[in-house]
Amino acid sequence: MLSKKQLEDAAVCDVKNCNNCTVAPLCDDMYKPNIEIQQLAKTALVYRELLERTREYLADTAKYLHNYFGVFGLVREIDNALNASDNAKQP
Repeated sequence: MLSKKQLEDAAVCDVKNCNNCTVAPLCDDMYKPNIEIQQLAKTALVYRELLERTREYLADTAKYLHNYFGVFGLVREIDNALNASDNAKQP
């Protein structure tokens, strides 16, 4: 899996300056220049951004639920139920 920096480098690859490119060690001559790799990297960056936003939204939602329902212990009960079912699945 490529890091965010590697995806950013691949998305703008012009094969003119590979010295500072983090993807250069992974490339070989048959991939240079390759518009499909650039497009795939751009698409991967968009999906990564979408996942980061989703993760932030879920974290904020979890904080809200914890603050709102935590007084009543519901979050703890849900966590315990989820952990119990997860632990039961493990051999």
